[in-house]
Amino acid sequence: MRNGNQSPEDWTSLSKSISEEIETVQDSIVTIHGGSGSTSSGVVWRPGVVVTVRNGLRSSEVVKVARGAEPFNANVEGTDAGTDLAVLRVEPNSLNPADTSGLESARVGEFVLSVGRSALGDISASSGIIARLGSPWLTWRGGQIDRLIRPDVRLYVGQSGSALVNEHHRVLPRCNQSCPWG
Repeated sequence: MRNGNQSPEDWTSLSKSISEEIETVQDSIVTIHGGSGSTSSGVVWRPGVVVTVRNGLRSSEVVKVARGAEPFNANVEGTDAGTDLAVLRVEPNSLNPADTSGLESARVGEFVLSVGRSALGDISASSGIIARLGSPWLTWRGGQIDRLIRPDVRLYVGQSGSALVNEHHRVLPRCNQSCPWG
């Protein structure tokens, strides 16, 4: 900053940094076609394992996952109504797992991105900050959450189940409108 004014270089640097952050994690983000026209996002948590939101699955029999043009089948390994989580098993181990380390270093005020995919497989993103951190708690559905993380982030269509990404390219617990992390 110069004399309290931001230079065009500051904006260019910030914009470039955000774009690079999204590019770093986008291969770990998939579209979930959960049946009956339902679409949400999912995060490749480990090789062959995708974590998404339970409310995005309208059918436990016909679930498709896509990271581009051609969707492929996924098996629902488990769901938890209390936390609104679903775990899917996928065949292609070519999907890149997200870096999920570093949750303990999250801080209130930290800039974060919500990165998801649309029904067409396009990357979508929104931004905000971590507005609140807290201790373990029970959801209104009775699910046990290890740590409260409340982002101040707008979720667009298809971003339920998206990755919450911090400045170190690390994925924090997923974003969800129906069972927010606080």
